[in-house]
Amino acid sequence: MFASADGARLTVKLDPGEAAAVVATDRAVEPTAYGLGRHGWVTVSVPSDAGSRRWRELEEWIRTSYSLVAPARLARMALAEDAASGGAARLRSDRPNGPAPALITPSSG
Repeated sequence: MFASADGARLTVKLDPGEAAAVVATDRAVEPTAYGLGRHGWVTVSVPSDAGSRRWRELEEWIRTSYSLVAPARLARMALAEDAASGGAARLRSDRPNGPAPALITPSSG
């Protein structure tokens, strides 16, 4: 995950299919430049008056991004800690692009 200095733009990695769907349905999201968008990287514009729904969505995307780019062991540890603290995350083992688990919430999987 990357953020602009003022925090108004965040860049996260999502599953390429999810990224395409988000870009198609959310005007504040665009594929990341330099060809990274085709690999699931998206850039999100975050207005200063973003509501709690948007922040929950961003939190999910940040966790998903971490689970996709972190070493598998660290991703599993982070997701396990989240689940132990009452988070809604669970591991998905059917990832086609490597061993790192993806994040699923009850609403997305």
